[in-house]
Order: sequence, then structure tokens, then C-alpha cells
Amino acid sequence: MERLAGRLQHYDWGSSTALADLRGVEPSGLPEAELWFGAHRPRSSEVVDGRAPEGVDLPYLVKLLAADRPLSLQTHPD
Repeated sequence: MERLAGRLQHYDWGSSTALADLRGVEPSGLPEAELWFGAHRPRSSEVVDGRAPEGVDLPYLVKLLAADRPLSLQTHPD
């Protein structure tokens, strides 16, 4: 089983510490709002060593959110 590396999304409403704490790394000082796992162009997950997951189709997208300010949540039917 390959370990996936999530992809960070930096938005103004994001936390500067929560996702760094979750990942066990030092905070970058930037607002880290979302950590994405799965397939979503152009931010698809990679295997921890930087390779694309060979022969693996990731038909999902999981987002971990870390909000420091209020925001609205949206759902997308497709």
C-alpha cells in the first residue's frame, strides 16, 4: 500500500497551524485552508516519495478543512 501525500490549498480564511500540526511539520506561516487527497486536476495526490500512484485510479476527492474565519460550505452534485 502506497502512502499518499495530500496537496495544500492556501486561502485567506485558512489556519496557519492546524494542518501543519496534523501533518507533524513546522507551520509555514501561510494560511493553510485545505488538504486534498484523491484525484482533482491539477492537484492530484502523489505517493509520499513524489511519484504518481502507478496504475491507481483515485475516483474521489477528500478535503480536510482548517478554517480560522467563518466560511460557507458548498456541495457539488457531480
